[in-house]
Amino acid sequence: MPLTRLGPYEIVAPLGKGGMGEVYRARDPRIGREVAVKILPATAESDPDRLRRFKLEARAAGALNHPNLLAIYDVGEFEGVPFLVSELLDGSTLRTVISRGPLNTKKAIEYAAAIARGCAAAHGRGIVHRDLKPENIFITSDGRLKVLDFGLAKLLPNDATPTGDTTTAVLNTAPGSVLGTPAYMAPEQLQGEAVDHRADIFSLGIVLAEMLTGVHPFGRGSSMKVISAILHDEPQLDESLLGGVKRIVEHMIEKSPERRFESMNDVAFALEIQEDSKQTALRKTTKSRPKKERRAEDVRYRRVTYRRGFVSNARFAPDGSVVYGAAWEGNPLELHASFPANPEARTLGLSNADLLAVSPTGELAVSLGRIFTLGFMTTGTLARMPLAGGVPREVFEDIQDADWLPDGKNLAIIRRDGSEFVIECPIGNRIHSSRTWISDLRISPDGRFIGILEHHRHWGDDAGRAVILDMNGARIADSPQEYGSLGGLAWSPKNDELWVAALGSDGPGRNLVALSLKGKERTILHTPTRLTLHDISTHGVLVSYHDGRREIMAGTRVESEERNLSWFDWSYPCGLTTDGSRLLLEEQASARRSNENSIYMRATDGSPAVHLGEGRARGGFSPDGKWIASVSDADPGAFQLLPTGAGQPRRLDHSPVQSLFSWLWTRDGLGLFLFGSDASAEMRLWLVSLDGSGTRQVGPEGLGWPIAESPDGRLAGVARDGKIAICGLDDPEAVTLSASEPGDTPRQWTADGDSLLVYRTARDSVRIDAIDVANGKRSLWKELRPHDPGGILGIMPILIAADGETYAYGFRRMLSETYIIDGLL
Repeated sequence: MPLTRLGPYEIVAPLGKGGMGEVYRARDPRIGREVAVKILPATAESDPDRLRRFKLEARAAGALNHPNLLAIYDVGEFEGVPFLVSELLDGSTLRTVISRGPLNTKKAIEYAAAIARGCAAAHGRGIVHRDLKPENIFITSDGRLKVLDFGLAKLLPNDATPTGDTTTAVLNTAPGSVLGTPAYMAPEQLQGEAVDHRADIFSLGIVLAEMLTGVHPFGRGSSMKVISAILHDEPQLDESLLGGVKRIVEHMIEKSPERRFESMNDVAFALEIQEDSKQTALRKTTKSRPKKERRAEDVRYRRVTYRRGFVSNARFAPDGSVVYGAAWEGNPLELHASFPANPEARTLGLSNADLLAVSPTGELAVSLGRIFTLGFMTTGTLARMPLAGGVPREVFEDIQDADWLPDGKNLAIIRRDGSEFVIECPIGNRIHSSRTWISDLRISPDGRFIGILEHHRHWGDDAGRAVILDMNGARIADSPQEYGSLGGLAWSPKNDELWVAALGSDGPGRNLVALSLKGKERTILHTPTRLTLHDISTHGVLVSYHDGRREIMAGTRVESEERNLSWFDWSYPCGLTTDGSRLLLEEQASARRSNENSIYMRATDGSPAVHLGEGRARGGFSPDGKWIASVSDADPGAFQLLPTGAGQPRRLDHSPVQSLFSWLWTRDGLGLFLFGSDASAEMRLWLVSLDGSGTRQVGPEGLGWPIAESPDGRLAGVARDGKIAICGLDDPEAVTLSASEPGDTPRQWTADGDSLLVYRTARDSVRIDAIDVANGKRSLWKELRPHDPGGILGIMPILIAADGETYAYGFRRMLSETYIIDGLL
């Protein structure tokens, strides 16, 4: 009923009802946003299958983020009623539009290409819709297209191999008994055979034919006749459907999946080429001046930096000089200014600071004390200062990114707010939030759009998409693919493209690509290495090339020499066996297989590594060294145990944990501690038992990761105040360790359980202390410092074996050269 509260949401009015649930207009009073709330009807509370499908819809749709897919904001349960919260749309379904008559060819192709791009994003995450039809496609009042209802989605295995699901063989029309709509099903779906992404291609082919002609290509009257025609007859395509468009439709609705387009990306490309060829033919009928093509010899490089170290961020100043933050020869980050014609750079007199942005009037936005917190995530205090130098004026603490608005007076920021990342534009005006990590905020020169990078895998990973927002935070466009690595973005001088440094599937390095306001992508420059895009202006394109590696060092307390145990180019240490004889690591860059990290085991004596599998393996070895636990980024539900020797993988049910951040073996090897969230989205500590008895919450609320388990079963973790706290598994509260200080990280208990080893990191060093839990005495255990500090961005993670002697640590090293590129604009 109106004014009823469903959790935090205020129901405003009913919107509609369908087989999968009831939909209401609602309001989120916390941020003043109107939303759509979908709940299951009361009659379905005792229907396990419907509850399962509803949860599947929430899980599938919540994992997606694309301008042509319905955005899911929240999912939860209130007083036994499961609900899903999405963006509120204003407009009508495609069915309503088609009922008025066929669409013109250009509009039909535009809509079909948008559907294809949205589905391609879903398919890229292993999700198939299986119920594409005009009723599940929505046209907003401002002309944007949204694909709705992933309630029938099928989560494919990582390798997209069909599982032989036969539930679609049931063609009964009773409510809730049919998965899919027969008139839009592919032949293999109707026959109950294996279904993959090509079934969606078939369905979209029928929808496209209907948009173009107003008639179903297999329309034969009764539903059974339509099914028979799909299975056995050739499509009846209207004679008005000619040329390339007809061939595209025919290719999409081939009976055999193998004869259809390989992917939705191929469909979108074919449709766009078809429309472009029509426009080209029209342009040829008019006189136009041919566009000048860029030649390789037109591209010229002017070097800006020469010293050994890392360039973090750089911008053009209004006078054409380059301002940048760099850490040279192992020193802290410092601000510099340079003119390309002069190899000498001058310092701006501000150490331990990085550049964020330069205003049109020459004022700097800087990050004081900027550090890496997790992966590539950073934090620092936002301050303003004149380009000529001087004392910075602090503005806001704990800021990740900032950019000036065109007026040169106000700033937009990205900051973290609990489990969300928030954009405020200007500061104090919250316009956008995301539960995934967002970074690299850039305002277009005309002040109409915002560019960001959105990272979907897990916090700190630089993979993701480029996204264009309007100044109210609404999504305008997304890059058509998820990139394996992203390195900066900037607006073209004409405000019509967002340029991004992105690692695609077609090469070893980050290329320079441009994203239009309509979501179309073009490649500007191919590179074989790690490129970061800093800025674009009439003075050129400002970039850095990085020689980047992630390395692993290992040693013992008594030895002065350490051994480099890196395997390929981006090695991440995950665990040590109890005796310190073996190291578990992930390869996260060039050596990745498909879209997953590669997991290796390597002896600490330097012997060659052994490949164990794919995924993330942050939890280390089981106490006996025979197992590791891993999770797939493509299928987060696939939490499994992998043997380090002979044996078979074993899937581990960790429900109700939905978003898994990290994990750690218990000391007895009978379970794993998990750090993640359930439907409430609150990060908590859990314990999953290997005997199948289930998963339960442990530890007090607010105890954060990482944790360390003592020999007698006590847990040490990070409390909300940043200090270390200790508790039992079922204690309602934790006790603060008196000698702990904010910034301490628990790593390992000593074998006798009397002391806790904790560490504190600086940019190029780590101090490990032993804290006596009983008397609070703190003593140095070991200080870690790589022999060569050049280009090191931070040391993490730190591993200490249970033997209390062997350790390993990882760090990133970036050696940068910065250039201005001419001839690209």
